[in-house]
Amino acid sequence: MKTIYLADDDEDDRMLIRLAVQEVIAPVRIVELDSGDDLIKLIGNQGISDDPTVIIMDMNMPRLSGLETLGILKLSDASRHIPVVMLSTTSNRALVRDAYERGVNAFLEKPVHEADFVKLAKAVDTCFMNASHVTDETPAHAGFARKYPSAPGG
Repeated sequence: MKTIYLADDDEDDRMLIRLAVQEVIAPVRIVELDSGDDLIKLIGNQGISDDPTVIIMDMNMPRLSGLETLGILKLSDASRHIPVVMLSTTSNRALVRDAYERGVNAFLEKPVHEADFVKLAKAVDTCFMNASHVTDETPAHAGFARKYPSAPGG
C-alpha cells in the first residue's frame, strides 16, 4: 500500500489534496496531520513502511514550520530517505534555496485550482510513488523510436 503523509494546518487544502490524490493514486493510504510536530511524533512512534512513501508538507505551519520539520526529518536515520514535497504560497528564492539545502525533493507553489491539485497528485505519483502516466498511445520522440524500435510509439 502506498502511503502519503500530508502535513498542512489548512483543513481545506488537506481535503483538496486528499481528493486529488485519491482520484489519481490507487490504492493509497493518506495520513493527514495538521502540524509538523505531529508528523515528527507519528513517524518517530510508528516508523515508516518499505512501501512507496512520500511526505507532502506545507511550508507555513504553526508550532513547527515546514522548514524546521524538514530539517528534523533529514537528520534522522529513520526518515531521511523519505521524499518530501514542500508546498508554499511563496516563491521567495531564499526560502526555496533553504528548503533544497535542507534536503527537500521538490518545492512547489501551492495549488489554487482543482486541475492544479490533480497535476500535483500526478506529479507525486510519477516522481515518488513508482507510477507512470505514459500510455501505449503516447508517441515517442522520433529519434528515440528509431534508436529503440520496441519502445512505445516506436
